[in-house]
Amino acid sequence: RIVEESKKDEKLIKDHSRKHSISPEWNEKQTTKNYTDWTKGSVSLSVPIKKPTSGQENENLKPTRRFSRLDQTLLTKPKVDKKNLSDEIKGVLKYCLAQMQGMRREMEDAHSVLLKFDNAHWSKWSYFSIFDGHNGKQAAKFVAKNLHVHIMEQLNSMVKVDLGLDSSSIKPVKSSELDIENFLTVIKQAYKDTDDALRKVIKDESGCVAVSCLIGTEKIYFMNVGDSRAILVSPDGKVVMETDDHKPDDPGEIERLQNVAESGVITQQDGDIKRVRGLAMTRVFGDFQIAKNIKEIVPADPEIIEFTRSKKSPVAFIVLACDGIWDVITNEELALIILDRMNVTDNLCEITNYILDTCLIRGSTDNMSLFLIKFPQGPSATDNYIELDKRIREYIQHTLAEKNENTNVEDIWRKLMKKFETKLLTRKELELLDNGGGIQAKRHLFVKAVTESL
Repeated sequence: RIVEESKKDEKLIKDHSRKHSISPEWNEKQTTKNYTDWTKGSVSLSVPIKKPTSGQENENLKPTRRFSRLDQTLLTKPKVDKKNLSDEIKGVLKYCLAQMQGMRREMEDAHSVLLKFDNAHWSKWSYFSIFDGHNGKQAAKFVAKNLHVHIMEQLNSMVKVDLGLDSSSIKPVKSSELDIENFLTVIKQAYKDTDDALRKVIKDESGCVAVSCLIGTEKIYFMNVGDSRAILVSPDGKVVMETDDHKPDDPGEIERLQNVAESGVITQQDGDIKRVRGLAMTRVFGDFQIAKNIKEIVPADPEIIEFTRSKKSPVAFIVLACDGIWDVITNEELALIILDRMNVTDNLCEITNYILDTCLIRGSTDNMSLFLIKFPQGPSATDNYIELDKRIREYIQHTLAEKNENTNVEDIWRKLMKKFETKLLTRKELELLDNGGGIQAKRHLFVKAVTESL
């Protein structure tokens, strides 16, 4: 079990290194990555990383951030005030939105949420969206206000034709009544209609990406354009569904671009990420000024995923987030952190705000926006888990207080994790921890404690 967790750690470390512009002096044993807490200073975590083989080094050190060429425009100190929005449908779902400007000079993210559509046919459906803007605010704001309107228009037209339901009908529509092919077609049309409407009114050079979900009683639909992402997580913390990022290095997007654009449309400068006509994503709303035929190359064409709800496939929670989150954390790690925190607190905004702070400490330089949507099958806080969480934090702080300055911090975590499993915790306590993802899910507490120990 320890070996398996160590392998997971190594993968997370490698993933993190690939996602940032890290240029260390390679050492056969270790290198150092600074995680900065803007209120506490910085801490150096000595992380063992294997030296890349010839030909891999340059690839592993390439940054993947969308705005890598604009880092000189970042603030010298981040804006850490958070915006929260929360609500619930009792017995159905509850959610919290958290947003933070971070290191960016402007907040270019937007959001949209409808717990219930104001329409009899779709009154049992909920809608959530995150819009990550770039080169200005207008595109994200416009799409946030209008996408769901076009979706509703298209869905109403569909049920009128397919089911014979007009505006006078009060019958709610179920997923099982829909023709899935027609459903996908009208959703895609709604995205195109929104993009066309944006072209007529936009006055800046902005664009945006979007990740959305439609939640019904039988089905959940995920729609994605660009590099924001959604994950759906089971009660045991497993990522059951994830959307794909639309980037120039994705094989599917490369093939699509080869069919619609001239050769050389994907470019890459030294030290920068791959781009399509200067964009770091391959599907967007807006960005009309780039070229006359830009929508043939980077359309607002959503990839749609259908998830069937059932007792055999329970859903604990859903996360929608922009790449300011995903740049510094993996799907699996975020799922474990949320699962762990849900066993400690029932306040979703406390959890979402913790995630934003965690991502800032880990080096995110982008705006950050995140929806956390919890279902009844998700865990709830218990006194026993809260007390155990407190004890583990005390163990961690005590261990760090005794560490030698030259000690490898990652080695401390691995040894501490082994102590938890063999000496410090009983079998019953370990079983209780499994409700929150196990010992490995406590790693975020360790990183936080290292930062706060300065």
